[in-house]
Amino acid sequence: MMATTELCFLAATALASLIRKREVSPVEVVETMLTRIEELNDTLRAYLYVNAEQALAAIVVRCTVSRWPTKIFTMYRGCRPLRRQR
Repeated sequence: MMATTELCFLAATALASLIRKREVSPVEVVETMLTRIEELNDTLRAYLYVNAEQALAAIVVRCTVSRWPTKIFTMYRGCRPLRRQR
């Protein structure tokens, strides 16, 4: 498993490859990026507003629709996978 800080320095294509291979989850990538923003934004002032909860909710919905294994959601802030309506 890759250290989470390493994820912040990978190119988008490398992240996509890791996600496709299921070496990291999309939720893990979003969480890592949000943590990095939180750590550095007071110094860098790169973002005026970050809606972390909406970002996490959006990726959970996307992962659920694409049939990512639901076990990844149980460890992230109590998010439950949503059921896809037919």
